[in-house]
Amino acid sequence: MFCPYCGSRVKDNHSFCFNCGKQMDIGFEAGSEPQPIAVKPYQSNVITVQNDYREWNERERAKNLPKEWFKFLVNFALFADAVICIIQAIIFIMGSVYGKDKAAVYRVFPNLKVVNICVGVLLILLAAYCIIVRFRLAGFYRSGPPMLILLYIASFSLVITHMLLIHFITEYSIVDIAKNNIFSLLSIIESVILCVVNLVYFKRRKAMFYK
Repeated sequence: MFCPYCGSRVKDNHSFCFNCGKQMDIGFEAGSEPQPIAVKPYQSNVITVQNDYREWNERERAKNLPKEWFKFLVNFALFADAVICIIQAIIFIMGSVYGKDKAAVYRVFPNLKVVNICVGVLLILLAAYCIIVRFRLAGFYRSGPPMLILLYIASFSLVITHMLLIHFITEYSIVDIAKNNIFSLLSIIESVILCVVNLVYFKRRKAMFYK
C-alpha cells in the first residue's frame, strides 16, 4: 500500500512510513489508496543540502582571498570620502569656490548660486550614502558591492552634471571649464577607475556577501 501523507510505497504489515515517519492508518482500505507522488520530499531535501554545501564552500574559498582592499574601504576610505563630501558641500554652499570673486560671479551669473547650493546638498546626501555603503559592506550584505559601484557612478555623474550646468549658464566651453576645474576632472577619472577596479575585485569575492 501507499502512505496517505507522502505517497511512498509501504509494506502492508508496517505501521509507520519509512519516508515521512508518520503512523499508518490501520483501517486504510486498499481501494482508496492514493497514487505515489512524482517527487518525494527527501529528494528536495538532498538538493537543498547540496546547494547549502556549495554556497558554504564558495564562501570559504572567498574568505581565503586577500582582503586588504576590503579592509581599507570599510576602515578608512569610505569614512574619508564622507568627510571630503561634507567639506566640498560647505565650499559650494558658501560659494567659497570662487574666493573673493564670489559676489562678482554671482552678480553676473545668479543662477550659479542656485546650482552650487543644489550641488552642496547632493554632496551631503552622498556623504551619508558613503556611510551606509560602509556598513553594508562591513555587514557582508549582498547589496554592499553593488551599492559601492553605484556610489562611484553617482560621484562622477554629479561632477559631470555640475560642469555641464556651468557650461549652459556661463556659455564657457567644456574644455575651459575642465582646465579651470582640474580637481573635478581628476575626480571623474578616479571614480571611473575605482568603479572598474571594484567591479573586478568584488566579483571574485561575491560569495563573501551572504546576508
